[in-house]
Amino acid sequence: DEDKCIEYTKLIGSLNGKVITDYDLKDMSVVLVLNSDKYAGTAKKRLSGFSIAMCPMHPKHFGGLIHHESGGHGFGRLADEYVNSQNKTTSIYTGGTSWVNMIRSYHEVGGYANADLTNDPQKVVWKDFLEHEKYPTVGCFEGAVYYGKDVWKPEEVKTCMDNNVPYYNAPSRYSIVARIMEIAGVDFSFEKFVQIDDVEKAWAAYPKTKSTEILPPLAPPIIIPE
Repeated sequence: DEDKCIEYTKLIGSLNGKVITDYDLKDMSVVLVLNSDKYAGTAKKRLSGFSIAMCPMHPKHFGGLIHHESGGHGFGRLADEYVNSQNKTTSIYTGGTSWVNMIRSYHEVGGYANADLTNDPQKVVWKDFLEHEKYPTVGCFEGAVYYGKDVWKPEEVKTCMDNNVPYYNAPSRYSIVARIMEIAGVDFSFEKFVQIDDVEKAWAAYPKTKSTEILPPLAPPIIIPE
């Protein structure tokens, strides 16, 4: 119940002596902890920025679910990077018209920095990262947003938006930091990101051993009408 979540969010603000307005909500990412130990999760989000990440208390993957649903979908406004097994050879254009439109809509507001409908190095949303000496792992790798064809992601490895591992690829990190700076009212640019981005630290968070556990794709995000 979105209205209940908003009501409670505003109540938390009032307990801290603050007044939270509807305008303030656009900068807020709410985590709704579900009284369940299932492996599941999804996020409801608005194009303007407000989000509700629904995360069950799974005994092993609770942290990963919060990173994926809230940090990735909710705050970072990132797309899922996995491909459903039945869609491995299916084009996003023939199998997911609604996702084509959603990717385009999110690009207009600075979201979905980790998925694109083109691999043209002059047009893809992460074009600034391509052939940059600091980001040799960034390219255009086909298969993302549940479909295997005609949609690309920026790095080939498993990420938080694929298998909930504690690693966001470089364009995803940029999207998250850029939103932090936007909310804080700080001027920011790709060049400034390159200066502060600690690539070694980001890779240090990546699991050292390959997990044999293959996690099923989580439910797609739910877009709240504005």
